[in-house]
Amino acid sequence: MILPEWTITDLNEKMESGELTSRQVTELYLLRIAAVDKGGPYINSVIELNPDALDIADGLDKERKAGKLRGAQLFTPDAFDFKQHHAALFAHGT
Repeated sequence: MILPEWTITDLNEKMESGELTSRQVTELYLLRIAAVDKGGPYINSVIELNPDALDIADGLDKERKAGKLRGAQLFTPDAFDFKQHHAALFAHGT
């Protein structure tokens, strides 16, 4: 599947309807990162991927099925620090 230009609203609607799961969306974006950022034109703009991303997506899918309100995942810049992810404040230049 080619990754379309979805808005956050589009993604939420697709996940709420069951057309897509959080896992499927995460897999699509990981494939896109591999193709464009790490391969292809080799943009190298992603300095770290959360190794637990698919497990987190699975957990969100379970919570959504249980009726909990869950939104779309987001891609955060490296200036943020989260419990599951500790990023550097600045990207390292070569």
